[in-house]
Amino acid sequence: MPQGLRPGGTELRIALYGPYTFQLAAGLRQNPSNDVRLFLDEDTLPASLAGEPLLADSTFVEIGPWGGRQAVLGPARTRVARQFDEFDVALVTELGPIFASKSDTVFFLFRPAGTLPVGHFQFDLDR
Repeated sequence: MPQGLRPGGTELRIALYGPYTFQLAAGLRQNPSNDVRLFLDEDTLPASLAGEPLLADSTFVEIGPWGGRQAVLGPARTRVARQFDEFDVALVTELGPIFASKSDTVFFLFRPAGTLPVGHFQFDLDR
């Protein structure tokens, strides 16, 4: 069995959300046994990706209005949450966990080094 195929020889369908997953998505895509789709929010697309030729590949990247106010307040009704249902696993950053938690797909928070503060958070639970 070729490496990367699931039992039965089917592709592994992987959804990724957020610009921090771009390089990971491009790498996962190199394995022909992976069906990879990257979801990027059109309002938060970083300038560093603006000239990236892979963004023009509609079979790989879907850029849409994912992170707006209405989407965050009602994530279960979003198209991106429904689309995650079509995948075996989702690797998400930024607002991705909000949407992935409303899908039936197993998801993991992908945290590249340096994207969250170092140290502990203090919470006042009495507030």
